Amino acid sequence: MTRPPILFLFKSARKQRLNESGPREFFFGFTEMASRGIDASLAEEDEFPLPEMPAGLEKAATFILDPLGALNAAALARFSTPAAVERLNSAAALVATTNAQGLALGALKSLGRLSVPILFLSMGAWPLHASPWRGMFLKRWLSPISLAPIGYPEAVEMRRHLPGHGDLDYLPFGVDTRFWTPNPSAEQGKYVLAIGNDRHRDWACLAAAWQSDMPTLKLVTRRPVPDSLGPVEVIRGDWNERALSDPQICDLYRKARFVVLPLEQTLQPAGQSACLQAMACGKAVIISSIRGLWDREVVSDGETCLLVEPGNSEQLQDAIYRLLNDPELTRDLAARARAIVCDRFSLARMSDALVARLNKIAAKTGRHDEP
Repeated sequence: MTRPPILFLFKSARKQRLNESGPREFFFGFTEMASRGIDASLAEEDEFPLPEMPAGLEKAATFILDPLGALNAAALARFSTPAAVERLNSAAALVATTNAQGLALGALKSLGRLSVPILFLSMGAWPLHASPWRGMFLKRWLSPISLAPIGYPEAVEMRRHLPGHGDLDYLPFGVDTRFWTPNPSAEQGKYVLAIGNDRHRDWACLAAAWQSDMPTLKLVTRRPVPDSLGPVEVIRGDWNERALSDPQICDLYRKARFVVLPLEQTLQPAGQSACLQAMACGKAVIISSIRGLWDREVVSDGETCLLVEPGNSEQLQDAIYRLLNDPELTRDLAARARAIVCDRFSLARMSDALVARLNKIAAKTGRHDEP
């Protein structure tokens, strides 16, 4: 009898990237598992059509469901149709890779529509200041599924709210260290790099910190950037829209003097992928010390990066001048950064941890053979 595959759920455009030579971290271990002969398949959200609904109803429903029930109406509608439920339940296990997916699947599991085991790779699903009402629904949706926050602080927060949860553990995110590598030549640009599009990027703080005697700041984003006293070159970039190719982004990392990632306070592991990519490319990184900083044991101030208080432009400015004026410190941080990413935050490490979690689910449910 043929065993069903583990089904990874992604947003759109992932299958197209499977045939490309870019980095693999945003497949969250799927490609590594497939290369090891583990029976896993990939589905995009668009493969689960939205049921017909009046114009504007989806946005209105999300406007109501998100603050009250922590649910995305489109994700819930996609996965609720009889055809979707049948397909999802036929898998050995589901791996949800977005918060909208994980919470919608958890709700359907809680309501008895899904029987399949679900592993949710959570990325800030539990907000920093959840209302009691929202917390009540989050507990209901998250209780029946396996939880794998990719930031340690979120795992701690979830355990606080879900003390009796039987399968909740931090799963370290890893980047593709075979793609993100240091510059093979000694060539280095005269700029500092900042990059990112999530809503917690604090470009206002960076603009306030950047001064006229600093080198050019190359800032890759699609978000608004305030005016600054210093020289700033805004490069419109978006991973989903591919405004820049992966090799172009890698080249920007490699040739930068160092990388700056200012963040607003959040429990989400904001800046995680950009920080680890830059570190893998052998770059010193300045990053805000948010509550969601994913692993303080190894992302350590003065050892593998420089940490600054969120929203503190003066402290951010001091850290920038510190690296500009101390090339030896910049080189030391860069060397240690690459080493720690290869040791602790590689894609291979993430894949191993993911397989271990799926083995645990398999042993508990008997749904499929161990990978």
